Amino acid sequence: MRLGKVILISFILAAILMVTPLLMSSKVSAKGIPLNLELVSKIERIAGEGYLAGIKKIFTYSESTVTAFNDPDLQISSEVFEREFVWDYGGKTWTYRMQVPQHLYRHYAQLQRPPTNDFSVYVKDAGHAPYIAALAEKFTQVAGDEGYTPQETVELVISFVQNIEYADDEETKGRAQYARYPIETLVDQVGDCEDTSILLAAILNEMDYGAVLILLPDDPVGHMAVGIKGENLPGAYYEYRGSRYYYVETTAPGWPIGEIPEEYERHGAIILPVF
Repeated sequence: MRLGKVILISFILAAILMVTPLLMSSKVSAKGIPLNLELVSKIERIAGEGYLAGIKKIFTYSESTVTAFNDPDLQISSEVFEREFVWDYGGKTWTYRMQVPQHLYRHYAQLQRPPTNDFSVYVKDAGHAPYIAALAEKFTQVAGDEGYTPQETVELVISFVQNIEYADDEETKGRAQYARYPIETLVDQVGDCEDTSILLAAILNEMDYGAVLILLPDDPVGHMAVGIKGENLPGAYYEYRGSRYYYVETTAPGWPIGEIPEEYERHGAIILPVF
């Protein structure tokens, strides 16, 4: 583990179970030209520094280490999975600890996988909302403690997700295709491209950063990534509903915003809104 200040984020969370899938998808050409695309109206933060200057929040937190987080409105189960995540960002080592009720994990693991290519249904599910909301709130708080810009805040979240171990579905589930809900990915601490993309999109959407899923169906085995709404950023992006959504690779550490693997540069994409 690299030396540096350790930032400890300790979460104890629970959730109400609901499943409310909603479908929507739009086709985008390989060059990012929009073809009759529609996006639900919503006020969003974006990763580009120029646009964010006028709406950036001011934080007053002075402590750089967060040692506990307890929400009295979230009831704790007696049987829980305890998980710890450790990753590096900005010259610091970050630690995130959480507890997830076993019954909640089993609920999602037993759900039938929807027969759809619109993986946004996994982001929109309401059952994990308290977990994602608390996680997003803590990221926002510690980013404020550190004086991070909006772009650095997004990068912190991206780094967290990118450090989840990549593993394909055949290896972990014995199935050719098994999309995980965010709770499953957090408990399993592994996932493939759609699992980590779903998790990242869920967190960024909760933080009010514009995020979409990017499905690359032209790839022989299929690939998924995240698009983060931004302006004045370097790198690859898709134009969608008059905005730029910069490509984010989630399957391994070190991929910066806007850097797309060479094998996907010329592929068409389907944009999947997640709100």
